[in-house]
Amino acid sequence: MLLGAPSSRPEAQEGGVTAVKRQVLVVSSEAANRRAIEEVTRAWMIDAIICSSLQESRAILATHGVAAVFCEDHLTDGTYRDLLSIVPKVPVIVMVSDDKDESVDREALALGALDVIGSPCSRQDVQWMIIRTMQDRATGTR
Repeated sequence: MLLGAPSSRPEAQEGGVTAVKRQVLVVSSEAANRRAIEEVTRAWMIDAIICSSLQESRAILATHGVAAVFCEDHLTDGTYRDLLSIVPKVPVIVMVSDDKDESVDREALALGALDVIGSPCSRQDVQWMIIRTMQDRATGTR
């Protein structure tokens, strides 16, 4: 099973195999984070819905089924803490700048984040988080 809930877009044909597009939400104002996530998701036929604020993410979450959320630690109108409180059943990956104290990582995990990765994030980190999310969904871990 691929990641997440099907998008509203038609299914794509690839080599005679029907591939259902999937969605992740990216709550980020940082271009490097958006770019890394979009590169991976595009290559893996996963739609990335991009927004930069808590308010936008609430509106998107109310109308779209997403498989995971990548969120920066600080948003223009809130923090990852606020986002974690509104998406209890969706894995949230928090992107934290490297200059932050490790207590931010521990707090994010304690509040329910799936994991914490550096910001700007690398393609490898994004790939690993998507693989981990898929594995957790397949095994019923999350």
